Amino acid sequence: MLTVSTPNYGGIRAYENAGFKKEGIMRNACFRDGQFHDKIMMSILRDEWR
Repeated sequence: MLTVSTPNYGGIRAYENAGFKKEGIMRNACFRDGQFHDKIMMSILRDEWR
């Protein structure tokens, strides 16, 4: 299980390529660079790991 900020498009794509699935969104969960950002929760099950 992991979380990633929504502006981190490269990270999101990398985690999806590794097999992680989006589980949910925590709205305004992170304050960085003067603004709030959503955090995406992602996970992978043992059976899904390559």
